[in-house]
This record gives sequence, structure tokens and C-alpha cells, in this order.
Amino acid sequence: MRRFSNNRLLLIITAVMLLVGLIMLMDASSVAAQQKTNNVFFYIAHQLLMGVLPGLGLLLFFNWFDYHRFKKISFWLLVINLILLLLVFIPQLSIKEVRAMRWIQLGSVSFQPSEFLKITLILFLAAWLADKDKKEITSFRKTTLPVILIIGIISLPIIKQPATSILIILAMAVWFMMLIAGVKPFHLFILVLIGAAALFAITHFSSYRLNRLKCFLSPVTNDQNILNECYQLNQSLIGIGSGGLLGVGFGKSVQKYNYLPETYTDSIFAIISEEFGFLGILVIIGLYLLFLLAVFRIARSASDNFGCYLAVGLGAWIISQAFVNISVSGGLIPVMGLPLPFFSYGGTSLIVTLASVGILLNIGRYHKYS
Repeated sequence: MRRFSNNRLLLIITAVMLLVGLIMLMDASSVAAQQKTNNVFFYIAHQLLMGVLPGLGLLLFFNWFDYHRFKKISFWLLVINLILLLLVFIPQLSIKEVRAMRWIQLGSVSFQPSEFLKITLILFLAAWLADKDKKEITSFRKTTLPVILIIGIISLPIIKQPATSILIILAMAVWFMMLIAGVKPFHLFILVLIGAAALFAITHFSSYRLNRLKCFLSPVTNDQNILNECYQLNQSLIGIGSGGLLGVGFGKSVQKYNYLPETYTDSIFAIISEEFGFLGILVIIGLYLLFLLAVFRIARSASDNFGCYLAVGLGAWIISQAFVNISVSGGLIPVMGLPLPFFSYGGTSLIVTLASVGILLNIGRYHKYS
């Protein structure tokens, strides 16, 4: 009975967030879609076709696919993903943005290989940690050091793309997996120090990242700042502040009329806040907390360590990404380009999110109390 309850809670929360997300995406993208494509439903239609349909297909498949089978192939899945990461640097295969090469184009289909690391890296590390005994887990040389090296290798092509925000989310998920696995607190602290030092170095030697940090530290020092580096942050804060307690009403956002950039991707939370106010914010945060509760219950009752670590890793990346996106919108941390799980536009991101939910549901099937 408890197994059914865990999966039922996760399914209900996923369905609610997906449905609400699609409604808000249609609203937040309407102005941009009309201006760019002359079709107000362009982005929502694309999300349904390239995100929801394949995502739900993978959710159903992984809900049925025994997650224990991943243990033998997790290493090769990660290797394939790393190869795809390198393919984005081949001009004939990649889509070049302003200062980034993150997407692979195959005919009419495009996808972001770094997004799939949220599953393949977590699968590999969950299987790797599950094969270690308590003594090995607490050894810096046998566990913590190899994890540092693995993250370091993976970070090279990700930083080059650049997709540093995804690297941060992965690092947070891995950290929580190691915490649950029983890695020594001092070793976890070392990981935090290394991560902070690496992030500082990446920021220091990158002008646009440094500008984002300066904007975070002093967002409204002068009019030039407001119109340039700090424009997105300030417009996001205006949108959130305009919502007040109850919001301006569904569909009545002012910020989506070309005031706030990325209204239907990274900044969709600000539109939700503007239209539904503080109460709307509480509802969204409450949904993510319920999602976290469902994942926690599935991880706690998993039939083996592999399932437990895998559930923690998958749940951690989804919740960490939501936390970072919301924090960026509210000016609590520097700007990072990350979609809000279940809500933001982006086919690859939604596919990976729904596939992760499918794996979580399958872990819930193999319940140690059953």
C-alpha cells in the first residue's frame, strides 16, 4: 500500500506541474510567438510535439523498464553521452548561438547533449557507489578523489560550450548522492571548497560571467547597469514585485510584452509571480516540496543502495534546478541560464525531466516493504 502511495503522490504532482506548466508556457510565450512566428501557439505546440509526447513516452517506458538493468550499462551510457558532448564542437553537426555551441542538429531534430548527463552521470555514480562497502565509501582515495576526477573530466567540454549552470546542478546532485552514501563530512566539505574555487576561477576569467556577478552584487548602481548587464534581473524583480499578494491576473502580465527577456524559458517564474502574486509563488514552491517528499519516500524505501542513490540523484537535480531558477529570478544568486523544471520551454529539458520521473516510478515499484 505504501509503495502505491509513493508512486501515486509522485505521479499526481508531476501531472499537476506539467499541466500548470503548459498553461503558463502558453501564456508567457504568446507575445513572443506572435511577434517571431505570427502564430501565438507556436511555442506551446512545439513543446507538446518535441517535449511532452516523447517525454511521456520515456516516462512510461522507464516506469516499466527494470532500473536494475541500468547497472551493467551505466558506464557505456556515460561514454556515449561524453562522445555526444564532443560532437557539438563539429560545425557541421552543431547549432552555434551567440557565444555558445550546446546543440546538435540532426535533420529537423535538435537536442542538447549536456542535458542527458543529468541521467547518465547519476546512473553511473549510483551504480559505482552501490558497489562500494562502508570502508571504501569513507576513503578519500577510493571514493572522493575519483569523483573529483570524473567531474573534472566531464567539466571540460561543458565549460567550453559553455553550459556551466548544468555543471553546477550536476555537482549539487552528486554531492547529495555522496552525502546519502555515507561519505565523510570533511570530504564533502573539501568538495564544496574545490567547487567554489573552480567556480571562482571560471567566473574570474570570463567577462560575461564576471558581469553577472557584479550585477548580482550591485544591480542598480547606475542607469547604464540597469539597461545592460542587470536588465534581466531588474525586470524580473519588477515582475515579481508587481504581483503583490494575489497577482495582476492570469494573462495580464506586462513584463511579457518585451520588457523581460526569456519570458517563456529562464524567466517564466517571474511571469507566474507577476500574474499570481505571492500566493502563486507559495503554490509553485509547495508543489516542488511535495515532489521532494515523494522522491524522499521512494529513496528511503528503495530495495537496494543502487535504487536509493539513483533516486536521490535524480530528485536532487530536479529540485536543485528549480531552486536555482527561482533564486535567480528573485535576485538571490547571480544570473544563470537554467529552465524551471516542468514549466519552462525546452524539449530536451522536459524529456530528461519526465524520463527521470519514469525511473523514479520504477524504483518505487521495487519496494523493500513489498
